[in-house]
Amino acid sequence: MRIFPFLLLLNFNIAFAQQYERLDIQPVKQLNEIGQFRYILYYEVEDLCFYIGMDMTDENSERSGLRLRVYDSQMNLKFESPGQLDSYTYNPTFFKNQDLIPHTILLVHKSNEGSWGQDVYIIVDDQIKNIGSLEVSTWAEEPEWYSDIAPFTEIKKSKEAIIFSFKTSKIVMNPLGPEEKLMNGNDLRYEYRDGKLQPLNNS
Repeated sequence: MRIFPFLLLLNFNIAFAQQYERLDIQPVKQLNEIGQFRYILYYEVEDLCFYIGMDMTDENSERSGLRLRVYDSQMNLKFESPGQLDSYTYNPTFFKNQDLIPHTILLVHKSNEGSWGQDVYIIVDDQIKNIGSLEVSTWAEEPEWYSDIAPFTEIKKSKEAIIFSFKTSKIVMNPLGPEEKLMNGNDLRYEYRDGKLQPLNNS
């Protein structure tokens, strides 16, 4: 049997990559306002607070819908995402390894009548950056049951890339989209390399 060198290199890099730990952080559910920003829940992670809510100043514009706002301990606004329009959720899952750069990665779940996938953010010190999306959900018999892939996601960092892999038997790529595709969970990974987040086939 012929073994291709690039597959050997891939397996070597993944084997020696360092892993991020998924944090079990529960949100504080609270309906309140910061100025014209009405939030429904927030997460406290070290010196940062991550609020999920809506900007009430212009509900009919492209800025409408749930969004993520991040404040420091002095309530200075550090980051604000775009509004997510028709998404019913915009809830983050936190992954952390203090020894790596970035030290924290967020997968933020978007859904309506089923999961749309995850927006991905990285944090270096207190600087937050969106690096793209994982267009993946768990699989179910009915599309409205497609759900959050974050609990089944493993994140590692090699020398060259951040690697996102999926530890469930079946996944859906491009869920609820025109190119929706059912796949084995171990057939797909995403890599963030050279400033780009993209899907790659493992087979």
